[in-house]
Amino acid sequence: MGRVRGINQKRVAERLHLSIASLISNGMRDDRLNLVTVTHVNVDRELEHANVWVCAPSQGKDRSQQVLRALTGAAGFVRHELASKLKLRRIPQLHFHWDFTPDKAAKIEKIIDGINDSYEDARVKRNS
Repeated sequence: MGRVRGINQKRVAERLHLSIASLISNGMRDDRLNLVTVTHVNVDRELEHANVWVCAPSQGKDRSQQVLRALTGAAGFVRHELASKLKLRRIPQLHFHWDFTPDKAAKIEKIIDGINDSYEDARVKRNS
């Protein structure tokens, strides 16, 4: 029984992920939601709550707060749209979170590039 429930959770999460991403990119006219990407959706066992992680390119210091505020304010609209598109008995409550993974990946890439640059500089000095 647990296996069936886990599969159902995954299916619902995948359907929510695709539908929310499509809705944000095509169905919402809020400028704060430009270039917002849904990175992950996790649904609880009872299918009552869905945690939705989003990210977007930084366009200022408080970009994450603006995006989360816009999505939280539009959560009722999003649920209504999902209810009309998805054939689910119940649409979960949506909880939006900022995904810091792309920011962390960019920082790590910058550090690695710095290491590579210093390695190349040391190699050039040694060969000169």
